[in-house]
Amino acid sequence: MEPMNLRARKKLLVRDVIEHVALALFDQRGYEATTIEEIAAEVGISPRTFFRYFPSKEDVVFAHHADALARLRNVLDERLRGGSGVLAAVRAATVALQDDADQRELEQTRLRVIRVTPALTARRYALSVEYEAAIVAATTPSLGDDQNAWMRAMLVASAAMGALRAASLIGATPGGPSAASVLSEAFDLIERVAAGLSAPAASGGATL
Repeated sequence: MEPMNLRARKKLLVRDVIEHVALALFDQRGYEATTIEEIAAEVGISPRTFFRYFPSKEDVVFAHHADALARLRNVLDERLRGGSGVLAAVRAATVALQDDADQRELEQTRLRVIRVTPALTARRYALSVEYEAAIVAATTPSLGDDQNAWMRAMLVASAAMGALRAASLIGATPGGPSAASVLSEAFDLIERVAAGLSAPAASGGATL
């Protein structure tokens, strides 16, 4: 990968500043009550410049989505090509997403804003379908050559996203367990359940 030039680094910096300022304002004033003009003024740019970076306020809240989706796909591909079982690969990819979230200082603010804003909650759910689709597309070929391989992949993907949602919700509770520990416990449970279901699927060549 070639290093970014100065212009690209500057654009990335401005994008990050907009995201930080916008989320802080959404958290303080409410998402609906905060205007693009107010965000732009706080950053020191014009509304027109804001739109060069984000098509809407919603897109600021989910600024990390494209990178997270790419990360999920990359880890899945790497693990499956390396010979990992499907559940092990999906677990590694999901943990990578949570690790990435834990490293983002604004993640708790982002989650607070989403939880109290119905439109954002709906958007988050819609975007989670993209993660599920990525998992299904990556794992179906490894789950057998019968007509039920897609169904097994869909069940794995749904379980993984459920574990991730539980981690983000429970892990955000003050004084509660960490998101990482919740995610680990959830996948331990998924793997125990899957162990009891793998035998019938083996005839189709599936490997969980």
